[in-house]
Amino acid sequence: MDHEPNAVHVEGTFERPRAPSVVIVVILAGVALALVKPWSFGDSGSPDARTSPLQSGVSGGVLASPTPEPSPRVDPNGMACLGSDVEQVVADERSASGEVRNWIAVDDVPVTGPLDPGLARITIYSSHVVGLGICGPFAGEGVPVAGRILDVQLAPTAPGEKAKDLGRPGQITLELGGQDAAVLYGSPQELVVPAGPPVGTAPPSPTADSAAGIRAALPTLRPWSRGAYVIAFAFAWDEPTVVRWLGIELARGAGETR
Repeated sequence: MDHEPNAVHVEGTFERPRAPSVVIVVILAGVALALVKPWSFGDSGSPDARTSPLQSGVSGGVLASPTPEPSPRVDPNGMACLGSDVEQVVADERSASGEVRNWIAVDDVPVTGPLDPGLARITIYSSHVVGLGICGPFAGEGVPVAGRILDVQLAPTAPGEKAKDLGRPGQITLELGGQDAAVLYGSPQELVVPAGPPVGTAPPSPTADSAAGIRAALPTLRPWSRGAYVIAFAFAWDEPTVVRWLGIELARGAGETR
C-alpha cells in the first residue's frame, strides 16, 4: 500500500456552525433597509405620510408664528356699577397718594326740580374727585344701568344768589359696552391739557393693555371744585321727558389743608 506508516486518517467535517452569523446579517440588513426606505423614492404617497409635524406651521420654508389675539381695549377711567336695587353715586378720586373709587348708595326720591325741598343730597369729603357718575338699579337683561348726566348747577353760596348753570359736563369714560359699565363725567370746568412734547419728538405711544399708558396720553383731569351741586340725570329706561335730580356736595376731606 502507498500509505505512509505514520499517517493518521481522520474522517469528519471541520465546517463551523453558521446559524448565528446568518441571523446577525439579516438583522443588519433590515436596519439598513429601514433607514434608506428605497420604496419612498419618486413615490407620491399620501400627504399625511410625507408631512412633518413642523410643516403645519411652515410658510415658505419658515416656521410661521400664530397670529396673536387682539388685546382688549382698556378704559383708564372705567368703573362698574355694583349690582344693587338702589341708586349709587360713583366717584373716582385721584391724588398724589393714589386712586380711590367709591360707590355711595342714595335714595331715589321723586322731585319736581332742583329747588324741591325734598331733593336727596349726599356729601363726599374729598377735593380729589375727577369723575362723577350715577348708577341705577337693575332694570332688565341688556338694559344699561348707568345714568346720563344732563346738566349740572352750582348751588348758591349766599342768600339771594341764584344757582349757576354749568351745563352738561364732559364724559371721561369710553363707550366699550356692557350693561354694568358706569359713565363718569369730569369737572364742568375745562380739562387741563398738559404741554405737548418738544418740537421734533414723537408723543408717547401707550400700549393697548396698559391703563397707565393710556392715561398718560390723555388730558389731565381737573378735580371737581368743592361746593354744592344739583345734578340732572336720566336712565336708559326713562321717558324722554323724565328728568331726575340729585344733590351732591363736595367738601374738604379729613387731613386736607386746601
